[in-house]
Amino acid sequence: MQNKKILVFCEDPHAMARLRESLTPVHEKASYCTQATEVFFRAQNEDFDVVVMRTLKASLKDPKGFFTWCQTQKKYRRTPFVVVGEDIEDKNVLIAHELVRFLPTEWKTAQLFDLLDGLFFDEADAAKKIVNVKFINPIVGAVVDVLGTMAQIQMERGAPALRDKNSPKTHGDVTGMISVNSENFSGSLAMVFKEPLILAIYKNMMSENKTLIDDDVKDCVMELTNIVFGNARRDLNLVGHNIKSARPSVISGKNHDVVHSGQGLCLQLPFKSQHGDMVVELLVSIVAGAKKA
Repeated sequence: MQNKKILVFCEDPHAMARLRESLTPVHEKASYCTQATEVFFRAQNEDFDVVVMRTLKASLKDPKGFFTWCQTQKKYRRTPFVVVGEDIEDKNVLIAHELVRFLPTEWKTAQLFDLLDGLFFDEADAAKKIVNVKFINPIVGAVVDVLGTMAQIQMERGAPALRDKNSPKTHGDVTGMISVNSENFSGSLAMVFKEPLILAIYKNMMSENKTLIDDDVKDCVMELTNIVFGNARRDLNLVGHNIKSARPSVISGKNHDVVHSGQGLCLQLPFKSQHGDMVVELLVSIVAGAKKA
């Protein structure tokens, strides 16, 4: 979703605030418009992959309205629309457009993400359907909660990205790695630390200063990886993923490459703090004959 251009047109201030709150953590570059003149200008001068709308009911039928105008433009005739505020009258107006999805007036964040996932990802692609926000959030929450509670370090997540064979390799100074396996997929989770951050974490957890990554620091990385995985696994299994238990391992070496043993879709989740940066990588490979996530 991060690589898609989203245009949000919302005349309702309350709904706009909720849309911003939901989208900003996962999509920093969405364009937000509250006035018709503004949204027409943006749509004419830029290309967007999806439009999220919350507008006055009458303007959906208005021949001069934004939705009607989009249907006259070649570049927007096949653009998916998410219409916030569902009722029968609006459905009758828009039902001919097969890429329109409706979000209930009293919608939840998860419903918005489910719609966007369905529009951005091929339903037949099981790997991409697994690596969606509902899979990512428990991992992000585990990293933030564990480091915030155990090390008193506040981690701020950056924009997630998919890594392919052409992407730059991830480098770290010490990495905790653990298998992530279920009936539907296999893979691995890597917690990749730079030296300044992990030494700050160790100091806060153990009340002891270290000037380099030694066996004690490696043991700390192994413990953190195990706890983060355990917390994320608990939450993911509550929604039916049935991830198996596993033991972590540790890789160290200044600026080493992070290498996963399997093949598949690799998601990068960067984090920042006042003490330094880290990256969490999740590689997922779908098991043959797996059910959709």
